Amino acid sequence: MPWRVALDCSTEQAELTLAALLDHPVQGVVEEQTAPGVTRLQIFFDARSAAEGFLSQLPDLAASIEQCAAVDEAASAQPDWPALPIGDRFFLVPSWRNDPAPPGRIRLPMPPGNAYGTGLHAPTQIMLRLMELHLRPGDAVLDLGTGSGILSAAAAGLGCSRVIACDTDPDAVRAACSYLAGNTSLFIGSVGSVRSVAVDLVAANIDAPTLHELAPEVRRVLRPGGRALLSGFSEQEASALQQSLAAAGLTVFDRLTQDEWAGLAIRRPEP
Repeated sequence: MPWRVALDCSTEQAELTLAALLDHPVQGVVEEQTAPGVTRLQIFFDARSAAEGFLSQLPDLAASIEQCAAVDEAASAQPDWPALPIGDRFFLVPSWRNDPAPPGRIRLPMPPGNAYGTGLHAPTQIMLRLMELHLRPGDAVLDLGTGSGILSAAAAGLGCSRVIACDTDPDAVRAACSYLAGNTSLFIGSVGSVRSVAVDLVAANIDAPTLHELAPEVRRVLRPGGRALLSGFSEQEASALQQSLAAAGLTVFDRLTQDEWAGLAIRRPEP
């Protein structure tokens, strides 16, 4: 019988908690928004010691540990999670539902497992909204820091010609490979392994410090006039990030916000 860790936390704390899970062997995760800005997480481990080891990394969060029924039985107790329209084009559907997409929307299955990017968090939703606005059919796309692979699936749904996806975390790449079922070129690594002027669009849902460092590389791989769509940072962080982007020769031309999160659309100028 598995052991369940249950905790209620802010949306930002939930993001950090889910990211920390990548270093731990978990059997499953159930995530639910119980109130505006409040997320309830249920995380399943095969042993109490594994659950306690994970919680020792999060001393500031109040959580309970209990032995419970099998993960599949617990997960099936969440039949009321709705399919979720995002922006004007996407329709996010939990894996246990078969809701068809409404006319004019792209059905996007929620990635399984515990990799970052289920589609329920504000930064991922910002990215999906930016993609429907600024990805053009036929674009070659780099999904930088792919996580679960959801942005690669979205790019394919919007009609890109090719998607290259990468992540420095081997577990994330394996999860994305399973979710995408071989429809995307995936590799373990980062943007430094991509040749110059190779893509029309970069999608990167990663933290601000990493984006500060990678701004020159993002410009390098973009074709002249190419675009990069960025999220994973707060509104406050966005202002400082814009300075790094400008120093790398990239111009911000659109900005979206949701809750306390922000997203930027930037462009490599034409010669």
